Amino acid sequence: EKIVKPEVVDRINSSVQFLTAQAVQILDQVVTAQSNAAAAFTDLQGVTVLTARLSREMKTQPTYAQRVLLFHLISCLAAVFHLESNSASSPTTPSGSSELRKP
Repeated sequence: EKIVKPEVVDRINSSVQFLTAQAVQILDQVVTAQSNAAAAFTDLQGVTVLTARLSREMKTQPTYAQRVLLFHLISCLAAVFHLESNSASSPTTPSGSSELRKP
């Protein structure tokens, strides 16, 4: 049985947090720029996933990477809710999940 050094585990955890923050930042930018992406995100329960992650991250004193992640989680949620409220007045925009299901 191999024993992994704590500093290796810390470095891996830090890298995972950084990559997660980058992924959420990209998601935030796509959802903000593309209304169909925002609709798909909402239809596929993306808000539920983000709020669960936000809740989990808030249970500890946030590191720098966690603060970046939290910022982008909140920004992404704000963009989704803003775009949802605007798309309610535009019935011609197809839902994101129907766009994803097209062949």
